[in-house]
Amino acid sequence: MSEVKVEHFYGIYPSSAYGNLLLVDPLLPPRKCYVDCITCPLRRDRVTEASLTASQPSQILGNIEERLPTGVELNGVLLWGSGDPLQLVNIHEILLSLRAFLSSRGIGRKLYVHTSLLGLLKCSEGSAQERARFVLEQVDVLLIPFLWYGAEKYLLGWPRERSFSEYLELLRKTFESNRDKLIIELHLFKVHENYYPEHFHIDETVAVLRYIKAEALVLKPVDRPPASPHVKPLPESRVKRVCEFFVEEGFKVNIDRYEPPSTPPRWQKTATVLYNHLLRIPSKYVEIKAMYGDLGIIALNNLLSKNMVSRIPWSGDIY
Repeated sequence: MSEVKVEHFYGIYPSSAYGNLLLVDPLLPPRKCYVDCITCPLRRDRVTEASLTASQPSQILGNIEERLPTGVELNGVLLWGSGDPLQLVNIHEILLSLRAFLSSRGIGRKLYVHTSLLGLLKCSEGSAQERARFVLEQVDVLLIPFLWYGAEKYLLGWPRERSFSEYLELLRKTFESNRDKLIIELHLFKVHENYYPEHFHIDETVAVLRYIKAEALVLKPVDRPPASPHVKPLPESRVKRVCEFFVEEGFKVNIDRYEPPSTPPRWQKTATVLYNHLLRIPSKYVEIKAMYGDLGIIALNNLLSKNMVSRIPWSGDIY
């Protein structure tokens, strides 16, 4: 196996809600994020600089082009990985470059950025306001996780830096002018024997969604091991009931699930892509087989033998 190194490109996210998205981490490990969400799969070596500079866009694009798979329909690019992309002072340059790349390669038309309420708020203040305006012009979708609000909100990852009312006002104003570009992502999971959401979480969230005038949302069942060992998946019957409840309340609901392709894409440097994938997204053997084929399993065994990745038992499976 040739040299394997950490890179910006880390594979494909095959989503039931968004299609096949190229995964790009403009920040690179270690983790650098404003928030500490309980459902995040990245280990908690949090870095809190107000703003960071990523690699040059040419480096990121070069990395993607070297590893771009064939034999699979691609629907866009998702920026997510080691932290909130809105932390980056050069996020505008990265977005412009990715937009041009999508256009030149004919890869879907969607540019997704996975951010946070605190990241969006910080990006909308003071000298950073121009950055927020530019981001909203360039992206197709901002994915914003909304952890269930309740007495235990800080344990789930709500940042203490700002009040809840500030986040709500930010969302309300942003929805007024960019309704089609924001998606609220609600994570479904349990901690010990506590379900998230319980009925009171749902009632409070419905009130919030109506206040900010959101009409649609995405449910994201937690389906792989987060950093916290106490977080487990929600029973499928419960996921279905939560979905039905929001539909009955008049919301358009989509469920985002990991759906591997029926035929593995053809990869350049399979071991490198797989290594970078596993650094950010723990995956089961069957998922690796479906996404990377027999070469992926050979690469996985090599990575395990070199202690570059490790097995994680979680909820009856090995990741």
